Amino acid sequence: MKFFFNFVILLTLYVQVKSADNIIINELDIDNGWIELKNLDPINPYDFSVNEIHLRSFFGPQNSDIESYVRLPGVIAPNGYIVYHFNTNERRKKRSAGGNINFSLETTGSRYVMLYKDYYGTFIDGLVFKVTASANEEYFSPLANEWDNKYLMYESGKIFARNGETKNSPSDWKLVTVGTPDAENGVSGDPHFVQTVFDAHTNKPLKICYDVTGESGNEIYILEDKFTDTKVTGVLLNDYYMHSIKIYQGHGLYTVNTNDIELENHNKMSWQNMFHYKNGNNLLEMFIRNENIFIMIKNDRFNKLSMMIKKYSNPLVGKYLDVTFGNLLPTRDRFSGLIGHVGKQSIVILDSIQDNQFAMLKINNETNFVELQKRNNVECWLINFKSLIIPKQPKHFILN
Repeated sequence: MKFFFNFVILLTLYVQVKSADNIIINELDIDNGWIELKNLDPINPYDFSVNEIHLRSFFGPQNSDIESYVRLPGVIAPNGYIVYHFNTNERRKKRSAGGNINFSLETTGSRYVMLYKDYYGTFIDGLVFKVTASANEEYFSPLANEWDNKYLMYESGKIFARNGETKNSPSDWKLVTVGTPDAENGVSGDPHFVQTVFDAHTNKPLKICYDVTGESGNEIYILEDKFTDTKVTGVLLNDYYMHSIKIYQGHGLYTVNTNDIELENHNKMSWQNMFHYKNGNNLLEMFIRNENIFIMIKNDRFNKLSMMIKKYSNPLVGKYLDVTFGNLLPTRDRFSGLIGHVGKQSIVILDSIQDNQFAMLKINNETNFVELQKRNNVECWLINFKSLIIPKQPKHFILN
């Protein structure tokens, strides 16, 4: 009996060269306290120390109504990202060496987050939002008028994410539920594994997929996070679909099945809409909306792992489960398991021989011929699984 898997990936390179002010605010997570910037220049890195970039938040229309401001450190690679954590000194880096910044951003009333060059001289990018419909629209910076009084309504549990790479906010922004990543990382379909990594040479997002063969009843070692002491596996219903997701958190085990959820105390709960659960030490929280289970796991140092388990039904096999992980960058030593291992592999696409359907990838210094395919509405470069996981073997991730 056989089954198949698919995946996607992201990798990084850093150099320091002066470039144009081609940077944008890419994502903002107010609840978890981080902001991500992106360099739109495909050739030159962006050095903040050279350009004196400041991040500011306003709660009123005057310059004196500045809530917080900070000069940003670091360098963004070409087409790269950098993440800064704020509102706490305990946050850890996510995608690059942005680190912690002394920046405050509240979720009351109205807010405008702005990016400036040369202290306060040149406006680069911004985001305006209201927390309640009754928030006074006059209490924004003057630049809010450029957006014709259009404001994004902020909701707790969501992040601001750009739809594109222009600066015509807020129409180019969307609110994304935490746990539903912009770049997929997880298992879906029959089943398809999807990750996001950066090309090791260009830092450009590169989506790849690969097929893994196994047998019904195998347990797939999907992901392990040493910061939150969490391990996630999936059990195959038959050759192709998963019917059970196991979450090992600390000394507890949580099992999500297609019909029920078994908690660490062995109590079983049904898939009830709006069900909400917290474990005894409040380190694991889950809630159900329709056919989705959102799970947030944290530790006492503010490290978090979020995931979403979704239930589907197929007329041939019945009910099955997908799992995706939110805002996950598996290129770090923090993660292991199949997604963690694949995410740390060195992958380079050789642009000189790439066309619309075929390309050559260098994986751990070995050249592989790949073909562009569409899996679950995601275009990806199909790679041989065994070549991708060297020096490990399939038996390290597919458990009997």
